[in-house]
Amino acid sequence: MGKLKDAAPQWKKSNKRRKSMKYKQEITGHGFSERNDKVLNDYKKLLLKESKSLTEWSKKLQKIYEEENSDEENEATSEKTSVKKNSTKARKLSYKEKKKLAQEKRVQEKQEKERQRKERDEALERYRKKKENTYRQLKKTNFRGQPFMGARVKLLLEKLQPTDHPD
Repeated sequence: MGKLKDAAPQWKKSNKRRKSMKYKQEITGHGFSERNDKVLNDYKKLLLKESKSLTEWSKKLQKIYEEENSDEENEATSEKTSVKKNSTKARKLSYKEKKKLAQEKRVQEKQEKERQRKERDEALERYRKKKENTYRQLKKTNFRGQPFMGARVKLLLEKLQPTDHPD
């Protein structure tokens, strides 16, 4: 029995040694530092390229902003005069006129909602009729209880040849 107990720990120790050596080799493997240097150099080159492109873009953006600012200054002076004219007209509207406009707007919205509701109801009715018609045709059976294939073939033909095709 003493031999079996001694054999188990040696096996575990050898396994641990194997695992630890495996990880050490990956970290301190040959060529790792060379790859690391190459990656660092590539990264530095990339940073330089990006910084150059950023300076070019910043110059272009400054030119664009300067052009927009000059255009906005010209437009701002013309807009100030037009805003003053519109605001005086808006103030001149009386209470009754505003009330009439609001009432007309409400009436138009009601009519629009009613029209949409009617269209929806008509579409639902057409859908129900079509569904009922197809159900009736599929429901037909002969005296033995088997379905009529003629009705099914007609339905398939209608699906393949739509009549509502605008040309």
